Amino acid sequence: LSRRGELAGVRAREPAMASCYPPGARYIRHYDNNCEDGGSADCNGRRLTAVYYLTDVPSDTCGCHLRLAVARGTYDVRPSTDSLVLFWADRRTPHEVLPNASAMRRYALSCWYVDLDEAPGAPARPMPC
Repeated sequence: LSRRGELAGVRAREPAMASCYPPGARYIRHYDNNCEDGGSADCNGRRLTAVYYLTDVPSDTCGCHLRLAVARGTYDVRPSTDSLVLFWADRRTPHEVLPNASAMRRYALSCWYVDLDEAPGAPARPMPC
């Protein structure tokens, strides 16, 4: 993370969300925070996304990779049990989950760290100091 100051207002996190990807499932490309100017109705305060993988993807042919599309290129992250991926939640990091091409279900936990200065009414829980 190159800009520490951008995390200064992060004082809360949303409850974790569990995801299950059965065979064939995917999640289309999106942003976790559509905010551009810090003041529109699209600003939900999500500053940082954390994805924790609960299951392995044994090979690249199994799919279910997290695809991050950033300014320097597109990166596919193959899920690995007990691994954590962090990325900016805003328009700098459009992302998607590629189709699960295996016969096994894939599981992950996602959590968003919230900037309460941007979205004081966000449905987030304050983090302990």
